Amino acid sequence: MGSISKTIAEIQKKEKITLPEVFEKYPHLAKLQYEEQLEEQTSLREDKKQLLCDWKRIYANRRK
Repeated sequence: MGSISKTIAEIQKKEKITLPEVFEKYPHLAKLQYEEQLEEQTSLREDKKQLLCDWKRIYANRRK
């Protein structure tokens, strides 16, 4: 969970409001959360690609 998501969760808990209400009250958080999630997804994809490349390299070295 990113820092924006944690902030949103804290606001929800403190003010006892739903996620749509948070975004209505603090519209800038919706954009920040969206950007944060995109960044996390991109990072996960890069990690998966790296793992796949590592696996292929290890497998290729075993076959030699």
